[in-house]
Amino acid sequence: LLYSAREFLRPLKSSSYTHLTLVEGSHCECDCSGLISLLLGEYGSLPLSHHPMAPKEPLRPRACDYYDAFAAGNGGWTMVERVGRALAGDVVAWVYPAVQDKRFTQPKPLRFGHVALLLINPVLVEPDLYYLIVLDSTKGVLPDGLVQWGNDGIRVRALWVRVDSFGQALAVYPRHTRFQA
Repeated sequence: LLYSAREFLRPLKSSSYTHLTLVEGSHCECDCSGLISLLLGEYGSLPLSHHPMAPKEPLRPRACDYYDAFAAGNGGWTMVERVGRALAGDVVAWVYPAVQDKRFTQPKPLRFGHVALLLINPVLVEPDLYYLIVLDSTKGVLPDGLVQWGNDGIRVRALWVRVDSFGQALAVYPRHTRFQA
C-alpha cells in the first residue's frame, strides 16, 4: 500500500478536501475515506473484491465502515489491538462518539471517524504516548502538517496517540503541546 500511495501521489500537484472523490489530471478531491478507497481500489494492489466491506452510502466506505470492518475481521483485515504493533503501510481508523443530527424531524445518531495510511512504524515517546506519521486528507490548516499543498486536502502529518496500560488507543491528537516546535 505504501508503494501504491507513492505512485498515486507522484503526478499530483494539488488536492482539496471534499466528500466527493475525483481525480482529474494532477488534482485530487477527496476526504480521508475517499483517499484510502482510491489507494485500495483504483490505485491499490488489492482487487475490489478484497475491499474491507461492500460499499455503503455514499457508494464507498466511510471511516467508520473501515473501523467496523477491521474490528469484525471482514475481508481478511484484522484490527491491531496495540498501537505499538502497527506497521508502516497499515490503514488506521477510529470513530468518534455518535452525535445527533438535528436536520431531521426525528434526530438520528451519526457516526464520524477518520482513516489514514500509516507511513512509519509508531514511535513510543513516553510510556503512554506514540508518535505517528500518516498520509490522510483533512480540512483546515494544521500547524503540524509536514507536506501541504494548500489549506486542506491530502497531506502527510504527525499524530499523537495516547494509550492505556495495555497499549490500546485512548485518544488521538493532531498535535501535542509538549512536543510542538
